[in-house]
This record gives sequence, C-alpha cells and structure tokens, in this order.
Amino acid sequence: LLPGFFRAYPEVSIDLHLSDASVDLIADGFDAALRIAALPDSSLVARRLCAVTQFVVASPDYLRREGRPTHPRELADRPCLSYAYRARSAV
Repeated sequence: LLPGFFRAYPEVSIDLHLSDASVDLIADGFDAALRIAALPDSSLVARRLCAVTQFVVASPDYLRREGRPTHPRELADRPCLSYAYRARSAV
C-alpha cells in the first residue's frame, strides 16, 4: 500500500515504528497508530479497521524436515517462531 500512497502524495513522509510495546502515543509524538490489541479505555479516538486472523504457515522444506503437525500443540516441541502477544478484548 505504501508505494502507491507515496506516488499519490509525494510530499508526505512517514517515520514508521514497529513495536509490540505499549507506548504513550501523545507523549512519544505519534500522529497515528495501528494496534493489534485489546485497547484500554482512553481519550484517544479509535476505530476498528478489521478482524485479525492468525495463520500457521510453513515452508515445504520445513515440512519435509519436521513433518506436518496435525494439531497446534505439536508445535511446542518443534523449532518454530510464534507471535506471543495475544491480548484480547472481552468482545
């Protein structure tokens, strides 16, 4: 999306920060943020953009070496990367 945005608006620059840390958007000088998390009550204006779906993916080489898991719990004993931050809303 960004290359098309920059072609349409060449005068705009973006300083992109990617982090799982909870930051104070105002104190840290952010103009906007995208968060994938349960949001606490705040005076900030927030809008849900979309639902986020998690996927389990593997390369063909990984599946040849490690085998195809039949249940996610099998991943606990296999070399893999996982996204650990899973804060969820009550909704």
